[in-house]
Amino acid sequence: MANGATPASTVSGAAATPFGDGDMLARAHLLAYRTDAHTDARTDAELAACYEAVAQGGASLLGLPASRLETGDPADFVVVAVGSLPEAVVDRPVPPMVVRAGRVIAREGRLT
Repeated sequence: MANGATPASTVSGAAATPFGDGDMLARAHLLAYRTDAHTDARTDAELAACYEAVAQGGASLLGLPASRLETGDPADFVVVAVGSLPEAVVDRPVPPMVVRAGRVIAREGRLT
């Protein structure tokens, strides 16, 4: 950010509100929809920044390393069928697969 602040969004309490279900991609969508009091995210870079805020911002604030898909990293990820990251933020597709700790825990939006 221009002012040096680290943007972040957390899921804490989000599942208990009418605006959340614990889905961080949905959280990025909400953040993109209302990035400030005057406008919404419109460019691919702004949409990607909203995703990064929810995906990595919390870890950054806590001084933790960013989560990536590399050897030794936790096998926690969501698969989405989209052409780009901004498309995922805007369209919020149902993930065909969600993996937690290396195990598939959901397929097509349903817990396994």
